[in-house]
Amino acid sequence: MLFVAIVGYAAVPGTVHGRSGTTSNAAWAWPGGLPGSAPDETTVQPVELQAAALAAARDVLDSTDVRVIAATRPGRRGALAVLAARTLDEKPQRTCLAGLLQGEAPVRWVCPGPHTLSHRYVFAAAARMNWPGSRDPVYLAGVARGDVTRIVLLGGASPRLTVYTRSTTWGEFDLAEWVRPGGRLLVYVGPRLVETVPLDLRVGQQRVIR
Repeated sequence: MLFVAIVGYAAVPGTVHGRSGTTSNAAWAWPGGLPGSAPDETTVQPVELQAAALAAARDVLDSTDVRVIAATRPGRRGALAVLAARTLDEKPQRTCLAGLLQGEAPVRWVCPGPHTLSHRYVFAAAARMNWPGSRDPVYLAGVARGDVTRIVLLGGASPRLTVYTRSTTWGEFDLAEWVRPGGRLLVYVGPRLVETVPLDLRVGQQRVIR
């Protein structure tokens, strides 16, 4: 098992960083096919995807092939992950995304469209952990839209920390970092700042950022 220490916190990534892949285009479509890894290739166990698979079936998505794009495991309440599945009732098929949160949180699938995800550059599952005696770090597993070239964390332990640079991946990234009040992700397309994502999570709070 691969462990990565990020600014003093241990994160277990659910995908192998540097794995060859293809980013999406600006419409959240992956020309290279369904992104992500089968769960048995990650630290997310197949049983943890049962609720996601059931929700996918109800939304007429392919529940037999739910992929893990990015994941991190903050503790013993489960993983945070970004999942992908294809539509079954459309030609051409679309890739839909879901955020997997810890515990028994419901899973909701989101399919890209004119008013859904089209104006967003980042999709992520995030939580601020309650760690007595520590600075209560923020854990995040995310994926960037294909036209995003760089994501910078502002307000962490370092003044400006680059957490994502576009390369030959699916666009995945993760984070395990103390974030001060007002901390946020700055999302760039080339030199242009296109989105600011606040990380205003209370201690013990988790949510899907979309």
